[in-house]
Amino acid sequence: MKGYSNMNKSSIRKLALAALMASAILPELHAELALPAPQPNQGGDKKPAAAETSGVGISVDGGKYDTLRFSGRDFLSGKLVSFIPGKALTWTHPDTDKPIEFKVANLKEITFSGKQLPVPAGTSTVRLTNGDVFKGGIVKLDKDYLVVKTWYAGDIRISRKMLKEILPATTSSAIYEGPTDIKEWTVDNQRGGGDNKKIEVSNKTLSIPGNCTAGRDMKLPEMAKIEFDLLFAQNSNVNIFLYSDQIARHQGNSYILNISSNYIYLQRYSRNEGSDSLGQGECRRMMEKNVAHFTLLVNKKQKTFTIMVNGGIVQQITDNRGEFCGKGGMISFYNSGGYGSLKIRNILISRWDGRIPNAAADTEENVKDNIVFSNEDKVTGKLKTIENGQITFETEFASLNVPIERARSIRFSREGAQVAKRNTDDIKAFFASDESITVEVQKISDGKISGKSENFGNADFLLNAFKKITLNIYDEPAEDEKEGSSNAGGEDAALLE
Repeated sequence: MKGYSNMNKSSIRKLALAALMASAILPELHAELALPAPQPNQGGDKKPAAAETSGVGISVDGGKYDTLRFSGRDFLSGKLVSFIPGKALTWTHPDTDKPIEFKVANLKEITFSGKQLPVPAGTSTVRLTNGDVFKGGIVKLDKDYLVVKTWYAGDIRISRKMLKEILPATTSSAIYEGPTDIKEWTVDNQRGGGDNKKIEVSNKTLSIPGNCTAGRDMKLPEMAKIEFDLLFAQNSNVNIFLYSDQIARHQGNSYILNISSNYIYLQRYSRNEGSDSLGQGECRRMMEKNVAHFTLLVNKKQKTFTIMVNGGIVQQITDNRGEFCGKGGMISFYNSGGYGSLKIRNILISRWDGRIPNAAADTEENVKDNIVFSNEDKVTGKLKTIENGQITFETEFASLNVPIERARSIRFSREGAQVAKRNTDDIKAFFASDESITVEVQKISDGKISGKSENFGNADFLLNAFKKITLNIYDEPAEDEKEGSSNAGGEDAALLE
């Protein structure tokens, strides 16, 4: 081993690349790959005209390059050239003279660094019976098909038998999106963060060293939806102060959400009465990749909190200990870990419309269509058509014609419903919201996914509408990917989504 001390970085890089090439040819050989980040302007970077390449993804190279994940948690940064199921995935890296071809069997995920196409105003959500979600504008519904106008695949025609629910578009309610500048935040660099680093905003990421706090008066509303992506190293611990009247921690009246790599705790805190625990939820499985998307839904009047991680509900809590404890509209993040910086990005604060994402409206089998209106009224019967922004709906007593914007949700009867069959070449393409579409992929190239499904027939999807795609989606996880396994890949792996 002493001989390695005399090797320069170039030699080490070449050895790593040799291991990489061996794994491409002989996928059963298993090795940790942590190759250096690619330099700009490498080949194999073809995208459609609409594609943008400004860095948004969280990765070891600062967000400029894609990340390819293998079974067993190995990863490699670079650029996707093409993917043909049953044959190979073609990838570029600066330390190769030509693109590398990988066999498909051991591939798990590709995370894209480029900025996703913005979601247009007036976007509705369409949920299908297999769990897929389409985003777009509602064009028309008849007895056979729903037509959705999308910004990523044109007009998509979905079989009515595959429809579960439509959530019509609501008016934009964003209060804050960021972070964009450290000047937006009030910071507390106590004890230099333990490592003499300062709180900063870089590449739209808020970095908070250990024992430091960053906060902002968001003027949180009565009904709030708080979203953010959180990156953390092993043994990280973060306290998030909600509805606080003071930025400084433990000096105001607020709710405190404590997040560790295994559990989430919610407590109320007041200057006069101290802290009182309200409940906890386990999130070890959801946060095993060391990066997670959080959604907090708060109803101040009812004193309810819904905590979601990566689209799944971790805990729903009602505060029955007295009046609402938060006396302000501030939110602050405190990194209570002594080592490593806490990284937060994609913060979105908006007014919550009361809907819980992905939550079913009823537990019983729906034998009729139903509409829930924005005023909480509900009708059941038969949904006939949607056209020119008008819903035609027949009840037992009358036929209704109402504007679609008055509907909060439209759910379809389960009678005659069908679920698209699974296929060997299925992949999942994920929007920034963690909602996804399943596609039987035919090829990925030139910035597009070409594929088909029983849900929608044949379609081409712009690749930069999605933050990641997953491959071999019906395979069982490898042993070192299962819960409780060691964190292969080390600190660098923790920086990848």
